[in-house]
Amino acid sequence: MAYLVIARKWRPQTFDEVVGQPHVVKILKNAIESSRIAHAYLFSGARGVGKTSVARILAKTINCDQRTGPNPCNRCMSCTSITRGASVDVLEIDAASNRGIDEIRELRESVRYLPAVSKYKVYIIDEVHMLTGPAFNALLKTLEEPPGHVIFVLATTSPHKIPITILSRCQRFDFRRIPVEKITRHLKKIIEAENVSLSESVLAVIAREADGSMRDAQSLLEQVLTFVAGGGSDEEVLELLGIVDQKLVQEAADAIVGQDITGAIRAVNTAYGRGYNAERFCQELAAYFRNLLVLKMAGGEGRKLVDLPETALEDLEKRTSQVNEENLQFYCHFLMKGINELRFSSLPRLTLEMILVQLCKIPTLHGIPAIVSRIKEMERRLLSHAKAVAPERQAGQRREAGEQAPVVSEQLQKPLAETRDLPDFRARKQDKTWDGFLSFLRSRKKRFLADMLGNGKVLAFGESEIKVELNSGLSLVDESTTRTVTGLAREFFGNSVQVVLSRGRSANGNSLGEAKKAQKRLYEEAKSSAPVSSVLDILGGQIVEVKRHSQDEEGLSLDENGLD
Repeated sequence: MAYLVIARKWRPQTFDEVVGQPHVVKILKNAIESSRIAHAYLFSGARGVGKTSVARILAKTINCDQRTGPNPCNRCMSCTSITRGASVDVLEIDAASNRGIDEIRELRESVRYLPAVSKYKVYIIDEVHMLTGPAFNALLKTLEEPPGHVIFVLATTSPHKIPITILSRCQRFDFRRIPVEKITRHLKKIIEAENVSLSESVLAVIAREADGSMRDAQSLLEQVLTFVAGGGSDEEVLELLGIVDQKLVQEAADAIVGQDITGAIRAVNTAYGRGYNAERFCQELAAYFRNLLVLKMAGGEGRKLVDLPETALEDLEKRTSQVNEENLQFYCHFLMKGINELRFSSLPRLTLEMILVQLCKIPTLHGIPAIVSRIKEMERRLLSHAKAVAPERQAGQRREAGEQAPVVSEQLQKPLAETRDLPDFRARKQDKTWDGFLSFLRSRKKRFLADMLGNGKVLAFGESEIKVELNSGLSLVDESTTRTVTGLAREFFGNSVQVVLSRGRSANGNSLGEAKKAQKRLYEEAKSSAPVSSVLDILGGQIVEVKRHSQDEEGLSLDENGLD
């Protein structure tokens, strides 16, 4: 007899042998026992999870002559012919190659005929989503009201591509991806029956690489069994399959968490030497940090969310304390962006090295709640410290103000009566100072006057007269302003006070405003001067400052400066 590959040899022949689909098996077994067989079923799910196998088991069960329960006997002529694929009443149609309207019309003609030897005629249409629109329309009526002896089983990996009119006429069963643990257990059962020795770590890697597909896992196991027939280590097996070694992924992850740039580059060099695809290595690294993040955030429930063997889970749980959640989230996000960069990179090795180097430089990150909590704690400590030192600081500020204030300020901070020529004023005006008067103006909503007087210079401060020289930028020295300020001063100091306001003067006795106008005229005169214009044109400079030449100063003429 010709050799059968493992995927065909270990194909389930009864409902009890189906792995990882208990919800589908239970419903179909109950339907068979209660004789509630539908006329159309839709099996959807990923590749290699048992859709076609369950369809064949269903066809055998409903046509089995010696069935005593919900499983076929696999001994009668109907069961054996269906198992061999030789039954004329069970037809498997590949919709990918028979997707036109003509093939569906032939199917509609054939359903009219009764089954040759079996009770039911079963049509298994695989990858039904590949049918064309007209083909679906041709199938629609037959699928809704087929003859009583016909059962349709539609299988697909893309149920969203099937028209809703077809979906509404079928009982739908969604097949799940098979967990790694169940695939590993089934592969172990196979190698025991084949009398082959393989470590559980290799079986776990094969199961994880299959991505929930039992058929893919069996195909990989077939390749491994062929290799180990001549002997080989686990490392050689993994290298044969091109599967990224998880120990190397773990080394790279440890280097990133420990900010070891040399270790990260060494891991990339090892991966490159073994021929690993850079994009695939980055994917495995992102999956490692994802599993670590789930275990750290979900705690005990994380074990149900991470599809890994028990030994791998225990090792990951030991490493959750070495890194915080914020860093793990950043690692996953950054690596996912790196996968896209590697997909279009002409230098994948260098790109992968730079991705890992940047991850190694990431410091310990903190979440927003932790940062807000730390800010609040700092505020609380600062407030408590400020309350403790406030009295002492205020006393020190008062002492410093008394020591550093100018002579005029010292006089103004004292009461008016402390002047030597006003002995009688001391008894009446102990708290009447110039600063107090300015505060009085602000309390009376005379802030503009207070600012104007505060920017000026107090020339005299006595009981009967206060002289203030105002800033030259304020041109409010008029009789009305003087009268207003005097009235307020008498209200604060007493009826005998007279305020005299004057404008500021420059050094030569002119007002500062007039001095600025004179300086501007001097600038315009210098700018329009022919010698100055020549100097600016030759040297490419600009006028910064202009001073009038004194009679006793000597300068050089243009000829002496070497200018024409």
